[in-house]
Amino acid sequence: MEKESILLISHHFPPEIGAASNRAEHLTRKLSLHKDIHVITSHPNYPSSDLYKEINDYVKYEKYCKKVHRSPSITFKSTSTIVRLLNQIIFIFFCIFMAPFVMTRHKIAKFITTSPPFIVNLVGVYLTTFRKKWIMEIRDLWPDSAVAVNALDEKSMLFKYLKWFEHYCYERCNQIIVVTPRTKKLLVSRGIEPDKLTIITNGIPDWINNHVKTRTTDENHVNIMYIGNLGYAQGLSHLIDAASSKDDQNYNLYFVGEGSEKEKLVKYSEEKNLSNVHFINGISDKNKLASWYAKADIGVISLKGSELFKYVIPSKLFEYAGFKIPILLIGDGEIKSLIEKYNLGVSANANSRDINKMIDLIMKNRNDIECSSHEFEEEYSWDRLIKKYLYVLNTL
Repeated sequence: MEKESILLISHHFPPEIGAASNRAEHLTRKLSLHKDIHVITSHPNYPSSDLYKEINDYVKYEKYCKKVHRSPSITFKSTSTIVRLLNQIIFIFFCIFMAPFVMTRHKIAKFITTSPPFIVNLVGVYLTTFRKKWIMEIRDLWPDSAVAVNALDEKSMLFKYLKWFEHYCYERCNQIIVVTPRTKKLLVSRGIEPDKLTIITNGIPDWINNHVKTRTTDENHVNIMYIGNLGYAQGLSHLIDAASSKDDQNYNLYFVGEGSEKEKLVKYSEEKNLSNVHFINGISDKNKLASWYAKADIGVISLKGSELFKYVIPSKLFEYAGFKIPILLIGDGEIKSLIEKYNLGVSANANSRDINKMIDLIMKNRNDIECSSHEFEEEYSWDRLIKKYLYVLNTL
């Protein structure tokens, strides 16, 4: 029997690093067992095109898809806000021309847009004029998230227009997929019909299963590991403050990744003349990335104290849990509830004294923290999550 064809429109896709790309990878791989998946995406450039300059072709990253169409992108200094915005605009125009062609040629009646960037939903609105069924995936609320990182004033006319467009997209699409229960509750409170909303979280990455956890804990040697985006929303300077009060070779803080705040964090660490803070460049190779997870005694998740971030579950939660690494959370909300429910770690206030207190508590009681319990692994396996996605696709 011939498979139904589905189009996924995602600005981020392997070999790019980051939560968006990881989710797109799992969606295409798992859905490809049941559907023919066509993808429109961009050439890899997040957070910097330099990470991918040694990759000559993308065949191994696209093998689960029928066809992947990649838009051009600006490849110099792509960490700047202006260049990122230009790349998003280039991607949108590429989608507007390419998507109708792909959908017509392959008789595709249903498509998925995944955001951020929220601008991708312009394509969703456009394609509904061709009477196509639209599944709108929202991983971050926007433009609320722009306000949360002080990039936009909620009193401005621009914010009000973007809020109108956001609600318009919710009305035009056929189904909305969100990644946290609190996000669903918030959208329902804003007038979106509950039946139009489906919660499909991120899950434990499959690639973790290929790596055996080899870390051995040393009482006198603690590796605190932050792996992920080094951005404004993470508020990572508190970790450097905590490290400055333990400036010795037995306490090491590692930042593995890239982001808009990386240069500031490096400079801040240098100003404090810290020998126990280390910065590792972003890693796209999963085998190499796994070696850093293997070194971790504690994995850090940090979010600024914004009300919006209480609705967020960072994808690194699933990676730390998959590697059975005790989690230190600096934040609150949905993710704190998950960590407490499954006994994955502890939470700390955003100050150096409390952070160090919780680090000591984890190391003292690490054997009692049942990291990544069987129940958590079952609940957040991608095999289970993809069944929800198939139900949404099959009932449209």
